[in-house]
Amino acid sequence: LTQIEDPREQWRREQERMLKEYLIVAQEALNAKKEIYQIKQQRFELAQEEYQQLHRMCEDDTRSYTGSFSGYSANTKYDPYQIKAEIASRRDRLSRLKRELTQMKQELQYKEKGVETLQEIDRKMSSAHTNYKLDEAQAIMSELRTIKKAICTGEKERRDLMQDSVSKEAHIHRFLGLEHIIGEDTV
Repeated sequence: LTQIEDPREQWRREQERMLKEYLIVAQEALNAKKEIYQIKQQRFELAQEEYQQLHRMCEDDTRSYTGSFSGYSANTKYDPYQIKAEIASRRDRLSRLKRELTQMKQELQYKEKGVETLQEIDRKMSSAHTNYKLDEAQAIMSELRTIKKAICTGEKERRDLMQDSVSKEAHIHRFLGLEHIIGEDTV
């Protein structure tokens, strides 16, 4: 039997094809992670606005407070202790969101480094037609598995954040609508 093509060369082309696919997927995962980061940044900004509004309400002793946060009716004066508890709760939420943003920023940096590593490997594979040593091939496969796992996790997190963002936005709109009503009642 004669062989038309060297199986090592076939395998090398297959590796290059797989690497290019993984590189595309990794870039998409990085872009998705950036989107998630932007959503979390927006959530943080909304939470800051809520916190500042509550803080202003607490400082203004003459305003009536309706039950969007405390459950009181529109005719009830706000309970300063309830407002202070809400402010503390919002401050805790801001701290948590800030920690999440910091963690996510680090994850983004790691993903960017992973994509850069894949791009470097792709350049090396494209320019040099030498076979990999066992440890290099294992390192490449390990990096590819890590990226694939991160992509799956990132997609789920992105979907969850999108749903949460929609519900938070609806909550903000309800809150702002009630505040507008309160402003009209106090005039």
